[in-house]
Amino acid sequence: SEKKSENINKKENTLRIFHTGDLHVGQNLLKQCRLEEHRRLFRWLCDEIKKQEIHVLLISGDLFDKAQPRPDAQRVFFNFLADLQNVDHLQKIIITAGNHDSASQMEAYKRLFSKFDIHVVGADSNLNEDWYTDWVVPLYHPSQKHLGASDSKTNETAEPVAVVSAVPFVLEYRLGLRQYNSDIVSQNDLEKAFKKAIRKLYKDLA
Repeated sequence: SEKKSENINKKENTLRIFHTGDLHVGQNLLKQCRLEEHRRLFRWLCDEIKKQEIHVLLISGDLFDKAQPRPDAQRVFFNFLADLQNVDHLQKIIITAGNHDSASQMEAYKRLFSKFDIHVVGADSNLNEDWYTDWVVPLYHPSQKHLGASDSKTNETAEPVAVVSAVPFVLEYRLGLRQYNSDIVSQNDLEKAFKKAIRKLYKDLA
């Protein structure tokens, strides 16, 4: 029917995003290992991504429960990422570090993961004024799955249909703030300066 055809066209032209986070893979709860729960969760996630024809998966913060996750916890998550490589309509996976994650360890995955359309944001650096550009991730129309932001063809022929501000957990010192600086003499001063810096961060990203 005409209505069914219209719904199909809408689905084909819609960028579908699945957002999750706080997975805490490798966590023990009341001395009980939750790894089998996470295996089942990832099987369910993979099935839903296929069923709903998801284009972008966002995993926001606390991927692992500990900064140095156990090998079996890493294996469960990496097997999930490997399974997703067989999902043709999935364009990109974006992972941001949380306060339970090791930001530097996640950054170590960045170059390898980028080869599989997985964008990892672990930590920022004050040494490079352009560090925040790594946190702005353009998303393209589903028909341009194999074009990336660094691809010259993308820049010439396509415009992003959405942008993700992939902001990880940020500590005060990473924003250049330290207690007992000349203008920060108390915890209250530090909190005010932190809020101001966070507002500026999101303004810059916008």
